[in-house]
Amino acid sequence: MRDKDQTKQKILQAVGRLIASGDGHPGVNAVAREAGVDKVLIYRYFGGMPELLREYATSGEFWPEFEDVMETSPYVAAMLPPAEIGTRFVHGFIRELWSRPETLEILRRDLVGTNALTAELARVREESAREMGECYAERSPDAEAVHALVTAGLIYLMLAGRTAESFCGVDVKTESGWARIERAAESVMNKLTS
Repeated sequence: MRDKDQTKQKILQAVGRLIASGDGHPGVNAVAREAGVDKVLIYRYFGGMPELLREYATSGEFWPEFEDVMETSPYVAAMLPPAEIGTRFVHGFIRELWSRPETLEILRRDLVGTNALTAELARVREESAREMGECYAERSPDAEAVHALVTAGLIYLMLAGRTAESFCGVDVKTESGWARIERAAESVMNKLTS
């Protein structure tokens, strides 16, 4: 069972690398080659490419799961003090997205064009945002909009940091610059309940 799980993980990671490299429609042969496995395993473990792409979108390989970002379950997070929710989200989201360079590349490519896979990935992002919004839902009518603004801003600054030194005077390549960004994002998130 352990070998099967490791092989599935290798296949999912190969999908991410291929998509991030610009192959928006990787085929079974390309994925098998990238993962270093026989293509029969893709059919055995996933059923085919459509199922493999759906599995990739929901696996946590692409988009961080709620528990990864918040370091707790949605039920427990909803009971946390509002300031702690905002702080956990900002720090966790930044940490989890930085740990997924393929995700950042896919997001960059998604800005200029979409396909069936990016539509599925967007669905996963929306589900994640809905879960996060539920932590604030009863506390602010603007929770979804604020969450969208902060999330989009953090993503954009991460993408900008791959090619630029600064954005609007904030250094997006250093820890001190990102500490400023985190404090500002926390401040915005925490205004949801003030």
